[in-house]
Amino acid sequence: MRLTPFGILFLSFFCYTCASHPPLAITNGLKDKCRGIYLQHDFGYQELVGAISVVAGTPDTVAEARYHCVYNAYYIAAGLYNRFGAWSQAAPYASYHENTVLIWKNLQLLPDDTTRYTVATGGYEGNSCYSLVHVFNQDGQDMLEPNALHQEQLRKYFGKLIKKSTTDIDQFNKAFKE
Repeated sequence: MRLTPFGILFLSFFCYTCASHPPLAITNGLKDKCRGIYLQHDFGYQELVGAISVVAGTPDTVAEARYHCVYNAYYIAAGLYNRFGAWSQAAPYASYHENTVLIWKNLQLLPDDTTRYTVATGGYEGNSCYSLVHVFNQDGQDMLEPNALHQEQLRKYFGKLIKKSTTDIDQFNKAFKE
C-alpha cells in the first residue's frame, strides 16, 4: 500500500495530536488529571470545592482548597506542624474514607495581617491524592470563599507550605501516628 502526500500529512498530524495530548488516566471510573504522577514536595494543580466543615462554630458548608497530585496527602499538615507545633485537635472526616483532619487554632499566617486563623487540614489518598485545607478567621468565617479578604494570599501560602515540606516530615509522621 502506497501513501499519498495527503495520507502522510494526515498520519503525521494524527500521531502528533496523540503524542502531545495524552488521554487522562481513568481510575475507578474517575478521570485522574495527575495521570498517575504524584509530586514530592510540590503539587500539580489547585482547586476550590464545596465541603462539609468539621470545625465547631463555622458554617456547615465551606470552601475547601485542594492541592492535587501530591505524593503525601498530609503535606500541609506537616508544614503547619513544622512551623507551629502539634495541632489542637483531630477530627474524623467521614467524607474522606475516615481520614483524619487536624485542626490548628489561633495561628497568624500572613506577615502583614494580624488576623488569627483556625486551620483544618487533611488529605485523601486513593484513586487520586490531594492535600486539603479549610481556613476560618476568629469569628468562624470561611476565609477561602471566593470573596473573602486574603483568600488568594492564603491559597498561595498553603501552596508554598507544600513546597517547603521537605524538612522534618518524618517528625510529623511520628507525631501523627501516636
